[in-house]
Amino acid sequence: MTANKKSNNNLFKSIRERSYLNKDFDSFRNDLTNYARTYYPDKIQDFSETSLGGALVDLAAYVGDVMSFYLDHQFNELSLDTAVEFDNIQNLLLSSGIDIPSAAAAVVYVDFYIEVPAIISGNKLVPNVNVMPIIEKDTSVLSDNDIEFVLIEDVNFAQLNKAGELDVLITIGDTDAQNNPTTFILQKSGLCISGQFVSEELTTGEFEAFKTYTLENSDVSQIVSVKDDFGNDYYEVNSLVQDTVFKGVANIDSDNIDVPENLNVIPAPYRFTTTREFLDRLTTLTFGGGDGTTLEDDIIPDPSQFSLPLYGKKINKQYSLDPNKLLNSNTFGSLQPNSTITIKYMYGGGLSHNVDARSINTINQLFISFPDDTTPLRQAEIRASLDVVNLEPARGGADPLSIEQLKALAPTARAAQNRIVTKADLLGRIYTMPSNYGRVFRASIKSSKNNPFATRLYVATQNAQGNIDIAPDALKKNIRTYLNEYRLITDAIDILDTNVINLQIKFEILVDKHQNKRLILQDVLNKLVDYFDIKNFHIDQPISISDVKNIIYNTDSVVSLTMFEIKNLNGIISDRQYSTTFYNIEDSQYKGLLIPPNGSIFEVKFPFDDIIGTAI
Repeated sequence: MTANKKSNNNLFKSIRERSYLNKDFDSFRNDLTNYARTYYPDKIQDFSETSLGGALVDLAAYVGDVMSFYLDHQFNELSLDTAVEFDNIQNLLLSSGIDIPSAAAAVVYVDFYIEVPAIISGNKLVPNVNVMPIIEKDTSVLSDNDIEFVLIEDVNFAQLNKAGELDVLITIGDTDAQNNPTTFILQKSGLCISGQFVSEELTTGEFEAFKTYTLENSDVSQIVSVKDDFGNDYYEVNSLVQDTVFKGVANIDSDNIDVPENLNVIPAPYRFTTTREFLDRLTTLTFGGGDGTTLEDDIIPDPSQFSLPLYGKKINKQYSLDPNKLLNSNTFGSLQPNSTITIKYMYGGGLSHNVDARSINTINQLFISFPDDTTPLRQAEIRASLDVVNLEPARGGADPLSIEQLKALAPTARAAQNRIVTKADLLGRIYTMPSNYGRVFRASIKSSKNNPFATRLYVATQNAQGNIDIAPDALKKNIRTYLNEYRLITDAIDILDTNVINLQIKFEILVDKHQNKRLILQDVLNKLVDYFDIKNFHIDQPISISDVKNIIYNTDSVVSLTMFEIKNLNGIISDRQYSTTFYNIEDSQYKGLLIPPNGSIFEVKFPFDDIIGTAI
C-alpha cells in the first residue's frame, strides 16, 4: 500500500520546464543558468565566469552550441541550394541525374583536297574514279596553335550522290598545251572533333565485383571502345541494371545517303558506367559485378529455377511470384577475370579549341586507303597532293561548368524521365535521336481516332536543297526501334509521312510615285521570302493571311495592296517538281487563317519563282 502511494506521488511531481529553442552559446548559457538557479538553489549559487558553476554552465553551453552548429550544417548539406562541401554537392548532383561534364570539345568541318589525273569518259575529260582514295576516320589534323582535331567519319572521294554523280567539288588542276585538263582537284569535307585519342590497359587479375578504374587524363570527352583480349566488347550504360544498348549498323540500302546507319538494340552482358570527379575532372569506370567465367552468373537466368512447385497435385494453394526474377540477373553485368582490357578514349576541350577559319592546315596523322589496282607511284602522288583547311571556324568548345551552373541544371534534370509519357516526351526523343540514324526535320503528334491508346506521328525530312522531303523507310524503322525502348507498353505509335502543300503567292502593290518602284517591290519580295522560309513553319501550323498582308502594308513607300492571291501548286509546272497534294484554298480558310489538314505542312518550294509581285 505504501509503495503504490509513493508511486502515485511521483506521477504528480511537477514537470520541470525546458526550452528547446536555444541555438547559440549565449542563449544556452542563460537558459542553463536559470535552470540551475530554479531547480538546484541549495547546491550552487555562484554562476559568475570565474566560479565552478560558471565553468560547468559554459562547458554545457559550448557543447550545445557546437552540436547546434553541426546540426544546421548537416541539414544545409541536404540541399543543393545551401550545400558547400564539394563531396556533398557532387552526390546531390548525381542523385538529381546530372553527370559532371568535362570541358566540351569543338567541332568543325575540314575540307580535304586531292589532285587526281584526268581520263576520257564519253568524249569528255573527267576525274579518274579508279584512283580516288578514302580518308579514313581517326585521321588527325592540327591548327596553328597546335590544337588537334580528329576526323570522326570516312571521307570517300568516290562516293556518288542520289543523281549518280561524284559527291565532291571539282575544279581543274593542270592543263596541257591545248588547255585541256590533265588533272582535277577534288574537294570534300569531313567532320572533325577536337581532342586526342589515347589508349590505356587494365589488367583485371582475379575476379573482383564492381571493379573500378580511373583514367589517367582529365576531361575525357568520349570513350571510344573498351575490349578485353578474349574478344568481349564492354558497353557504356547509364546504370549497370541496363542490359541493352543501341548500336548502329551500316545501311547498305539505296537510302544510305539520308540514313547512314540502321539502329539496332543489342544485349550488353559486359558493361560499365562512368563517373567524373568535379575537382580533378578524372573519369572512373565501374564494371559489372558478375564473373564472366561462371555459369552461375549468366546474364540470362534459367526459368526452370523459378517454376511453381506443383508436383502433380490436383489442388494447389496460391503462390506469390516476382516476374523480375525471370527477366533480370543479379550480376549487373559481367567482367572477364585474368584478362587485359584495352580502353580507347578521347580527351581535351575548352574555349581555346574554338579556332578561327583557315587555321587548320597541317595533317598530323593520316589514315588513307586506295582501290586495290592503284599503283604505288600514283598513291604517292595523291598523298603528296593532299591538303586540308577549315573554311569555317571551329565552334562548340567550352570550359567545364562551374558549381553554380551545375546547380542551375538540377530542376530540369529532376523533371526529366527515361520514358515517353507526354507528347513533349515523344517530340523530345524524336529530335534528339543521333543524327547518324537519320535526321527528322519536323515532327507532329495527333491522337488516333480509331484507337485511344495510339498516337499518329507525322515526320518529314529535308533534301539537299533544303526542301521538305518524305522520310525514307530506313529512318522510320530507326525511329520505331528507338522509341520502342522508351514508350509505355500500352501505347502504340503510327509513323506517317507529312503531306506537303506547296503554295504560290501573287500580289500587286501601289507605290509612292516619288519612289523607285523596282526597289520597293524587291524590298517586299525579300521580306516575304524570309517570312515563308521553311524554317519558320511546322507541321499543322496555319498561315495568318493578315500577317502576310501586313508585311506588304508595313513596307515603306507602299501605298496600298491592290491584289493578293494564294494558290496551291502540285505536279510538274515549268519543269519544277511540286508535291502531288491537292489543297482547296477557298474551303480551308477560317477567320483569316489558312488551315492545313492534319499532318500537313505549308511550303513555298521555289520562293524566287513562286512569290510573284508587281508594282504600279
